[in-house]
Amino acid sequence: MKKPHPSEADCWFIIGAHQAGATERQCADMSGIPKSTTHTILANFRKLGSPHASLLNMSSVMESVPCNVVCIKYK
Repeated sequence: MKKPHPSEADCWFIIGAHQAGATERQCADMSGIPKSTTHTILANFRKLGSPHASLLNMSSVMESVPCNVVCIKYK
């Protein structure tokens, strides 16, 4: 049986605790969520600005990019 995803509040608690200086292990211990899930939440937040990568689609990611950002194509 697959475990349910952590609640939105749990995810933002983990992110807030980590930004306040807690390690991934400390965040996992405080929230009661496995360390691997805590790592995934923090990695998604660092990459995409959201703790739930599966809930994002490309259009919502592109909408979050400021209009004045210029993408440079490397050869």
